[in-house]
Amino acid sequence: MKNKNHNHSKLPNLIIIILLITMIIFVSYTQVNNSCSSYGEKILYQEDEIISINNRLIRYNESWSSLTSPRNLKKIIEYHNLDMMLPENKQIVRIESKISNKMTAGLNIK
Repeated sequence: MKNKNHNHSKLPNLIIIILLITMIIFVSYTQVNNSCSSYGEKILYQEDEIISINNRLIRYNESWSSLTSPRNLKKIIEYHNLDMMLPENKQIVRIESKISNKMTAGLNIK
């Protein structure tokens, strides 16, 4: 005679296996979700940092442009009582770089 309890023992094992698989999937999903959330927060922080650095760069470039404008350079030269004039043609030294690696220097000396 066969034991009827033998057939009934397979059903609880199947339910336990399904529950374990469901729990494993849920825990895995939770870990992936937490990792993605933390990476998302880091990305948002770094994007804010990039924006602030770019804004600072724009401000520095604007201040440098205003400092080196011809009008401000003239004011600074006059403020420090410097007697400056443009160089003559024969005083200009030109250094040119060509597309190749060779560098050429030319002097306009007469």
